[in-house]
Amino acid sequence: MRVLPLLLLTALAVSGCSVLPASGPTARAVEAGAEVSTPEGLLARYELVDVTPAVIEALRGRPLDSLLASFGDKRPSIEPVIGVGDYVAVSVWEAGSGGLFSGPLVADRFSA
Repeated sequence: MRVLPLLLLTALAVSGCSVLPASGPTARAVEAGAEVSTPEGLLARYELVDVTPAVIEALRGRPLDSLLASFGDKRPSIEPVIGVGDYVAVSVWEAGSGGLFSGPLVADRFSA
């Protein structure tokens, strides 16, 4: 008898995930936007890279890009912060009508 309410609660919780608003593009939109067709062929707008252990190792050996590094800081890099199963969020900002450091353009819902 306790199983039915639990099943109903689970179904309600799972169905709510499809109704909740999302922020940003979907994975399908990101993948579709990576390449654009031109008369000359496909043009790569950006590259999608799988984060594999080889990529992490390559990033670990990357030189330090800082003022401290220019003065001879040769310490080894720390352990990788990104690992298998981690989610990485990247925000890309473009210059809006207000200038380079302006906020995102928000349309007024009540304007025509």
